[in-house]
Amino acid sequence: MRSLLTRTILLPLVSVGLAAQAGADRRPSGHETAPIALGSVLDEARARVLDGLEFDAPGDGRIWARGATYKASFGEEGFVYVPAFGSRAPRNFPVHFELRSVRAGGHDVPFATAAQPRREGTRVTLDRGAVREVYDLQAGAIEQTFVVEAGPGDVEVELAVDTELVGQPGADGGVQFAHELGRVRYGTAYLVSPTRKAPITTVLGARTLTLRVPAGLRGTGPVVIDPILTTETVAGTGVNDCSNPDVAYDASTDRYAVTWEYAFSATDTDVYVELRNGDGSAVPGSQAAIDLSTYRHQRPRIANLATFDRFLVVTERLVVGGVASQWSVWGRTYDAVLPVTTGAQFQINDPALPGDHREPDVGGDSGSGAAWTVVWSYTRTVSDFGIYSQQVRDNSTLYGTRQSYGAGTHPRISRTNGNGTASLPRWMVVFSARIGNNSSDIFGCAVGLSGNRLIGNYVDGSPIGEDFYPEVSSPLEGGSAPTFMVTYWRQSGALMGTTIDSTLHTVIPPTDLTQTFGFNGLLPRVESDGCRFALTYTENDTAYIATLAPANRVFRLHEPPVAFTGRLAAGPRLVAKRSGGGVRTDYGVVFTDITSGPSRIAVATYAGHAPSGGFRRRATGCGGLALAETGRPFLGEEVRFAVSNQGADPVGLLLGTPIAASPLCPTCSLGVDLRGPLVQVIGPSLVLPIPRLAYLVGRTLATQAYAVGSGTCVAALRLSDTVDFTVQ
Repeated sequence: MRSLLTRTILLPLVSVGLAAQAGADRRPSGHETAPIALGSVLDEARARVLDGLEFDAPGDGRIWARGATYKASFGEEGFVYVPAFGSRAPRNFPVHFELRSVRAGGHDVPFATAAQPRREGTRVTLDRGAVREVYDLQAGAIEQTFVVEAGPGDVEVELAVDTELVGQPGADGGVQFAHELGRVRYGTAYLVSPTRKAPITTVLGARTLTLRVPAGLRGTGPVVIDPILTTETVAGTGVNDCSNPDVAYDASTDRYAVTWEYAFSATDTDVYVELRNGDGSAVPGSQAAIDLSTYRHQRPRIANLATFDRFLVVTERLVVGGVASQWSVWGRTYDAVLPVTTGAQFQINDPALPGDHREPDVGGDSGSGAAWTVVWSYTRTVSDFGIYSQQVRDNSTLYGTRQSYGAGTHPRISRTNGNGTASLPRWMVVFSARIGNNSSDIFGCAVGLSGNRLIGNYVDGSPIGEDFYPEVSSPLEGGSAPTFMVTYWRQSGALMGTTIDSTLHTVIPPTDLTQTFGFNGLLPRVESDGCRFALTYTENDTAYIATLAPANRVFRLHEPPVAFTGRLAAGPRLVAKRSGGGVRTDYGVVFTDITSGPSRIAVATYAGHAPSGGFRRRATGCGGLALAETGRPFLGEEVRFAVSNQGADPVGLLLGTPIAASPLCPTCSLGVDLRGPLVQVIGPSLVLPIPRLAYLVGRTLATQAYAVGSGTCVAALRLSDTVDFTVQ
C-alpha cells in the first residue's frame, strides 16, 4: 500500500476525456488572451548612432568612423570627410583631402605618399615619415593635425581637395564647403607650440587648400598645424531614418541580435546590429556596425549558429561606378558574447558571375552544425534570372558548392534547420516562380545540412491566382518528417497559408487566412517554436501577431491577433527562441516604428500564453493540506503537482474539469467536478504530459489533492486549494 501512495503517475492529457472534437475552435470563457511584452524602442541605440562615435575596420584596408554629424574614412592616400546632411539628401557629398606637397624654406620635404592608417582609441594616424597626419575624432568634430619635421624657413602644407561642394572663405578665417543642405566648416588653422596657439593663413585654391606658417612663428622643434572640421546643417535636414529590421536568437546566452538599416543619405545606407537580452532589454556596449562605408548596404537578414554563439548578417550591396555598378551579396559575423566581436566583411556571391545579386536571406543551425545557408536572387537579363544558395562556415569562409534553383524571385529560407530538435533536420527554401503555366506560383526546395538541394516541388502551383512574396517558418517538430508553414500573398488580396513537410508533401492545403481568421495585410511573416506557428503582419499601420497550429489538415487558432498598440508599425519580423536551440513558446519581434519622424526600430517579446503561465489558484482547502504546481501547461511540455503537509494520512489527487467551489463543510470546498470526466491518482504526485494536439489549446482542467484520516470534514477528509490550468 505504501508503494502505491508514493508513486508518480505519468498521465497523458487525452485520458482525462477532454479531447473535444477536432473541428472545434471555440475559446472557453475566462481564457487569458496572449499578452505582449513590449521591449524598449531602440531610442538608446539610435541615440548612439546619432550622437556617439563608432569605428569600423571591415577588411577593405580603410578605417571608417561615424560621428553624430559626419562619416569619415582613412586610407593610405588620405582622409575623406562626409557630412551628414540626412536621409533625404539625394546622395553623399564627400570632401576628399590628400597631402599633395610640403615645403620648408622653398624646398620640398619628402614624405611617403602611401601610409597605412593606424588607430589608437579615438585617434587615427597616417605616418608618412617626415610628415605625420593625426586625426582626433569626437562625436561632432574631427581635429586634423599635421606634424612636420623640416628645415628652417616658411612652411607650406598643400592639400588636394576633391568635392562637389562649393569652396568659400569662412567667417572665422578658415574655409567652408557649402551646399543648400548645409556645409563643412574647415576652421581656422593654428600653429601649436607648448606655450601658445597662433592662427595661420589658410588659402583656398581651385582644388587645393594651403596652410602657411611664417618662419617667424615657428620656434624650435616640429611644426604642428591644427585645424578642426565640423558639419552644419540647414534647419529641417540632418534627420536619419532607421528601417528594415531583422532578429535572431542565441540560446546559450539568452540573447537576441537585432539588425537594421540606417539611412545616411538617399544613396548610402549603413547597417547596424545590437544585442538584446531574452526579455528585450538592451545589452550595453553591444552595438556594432555591419557596414559604415559609403557603399549602399541594405535589407539585412540575420541567423544564428547555436554551437558557436555566433550570428551572420547578410546584406545586398551596391557599388556605383564603372563595371562594378551592380548589386552583390555580402556577409559579416557578429558574436553573442561580450566584448562585441565582428568578423571582416566578405562577398558571398561569385564576383565573376555577371548580373545583380539581391534579396539575400540566411538560415541558421540550432544544433551542432558549423554552417549557415544563404539564399539570394540574381538577374542578368529579363530572361535570365533565378535563385542561388551558398553555405558559409562559422569562420566566414564559403563552404561547398553554390547551388542553383532555377528561375525564381523573392527567395526565403527557414530560420533554422531544426538540427538537434527535429527528426529530419533540413532547411526549407521557398520562392516565387513561373514554371509550366502563365501564373506566378510558389515553389519550395528542401536543403540538407551540407547545403545540397535535396528535393523541390510546388508549394502552391494552382492556376487560380497570382501568388507572390512567400515566407517560411522554422520546422514544426515531431513525426517522421518535420512540417514547415509557408505564407504568401495572393494578388486578390488574400493572405495565404499552407504547410508542407520536409519531403515537400502538402500537409495542410493552401488556406485563405484572411477569410478563415480575418488576417488582413501585406507580407505576413511566419515562424515556429517547434510546436506551433506564430504569424505577424501589419494592417492599417498596426502590427499584429497570432499563433496557429495544425490539426487534422486544417489550421487552428491558438491565440487571436494581438496588436502592438501605441505605435504605427511597418515590416514586422519575428524569431522563435526555439530557432536558436532555446525554449518553446517565446518569440522576439522587431518592426519599424513610423509613428513620427525619423523612423526608428522597436523591439518586443511575445509570450503567446497567459502571464501566469496558465495556472490559477482558488482557495478551497482546509486542514493545512498543500498542493504545489510546477512546469508549464503548453503543448509538448508537462505539468507536475506535489502534495505536502499530509502527515501520516493517505493522499490522492483529482484531475478533471473545474466547477465553482462546492462546500463540503464550513471550511472545505470541492473545486473539481465529480460528475464529469475524472481521473483519480493515488499518491502524493502527478506528472501530466501535454500532447501536441492543437485542439487542446484553450481547454481548462482542475486539480485538487485530498487526505483521509485526520481531517474534520466529511469522512475525515482534508482538501487542498484547487489549481486550474489552461492548455496553451
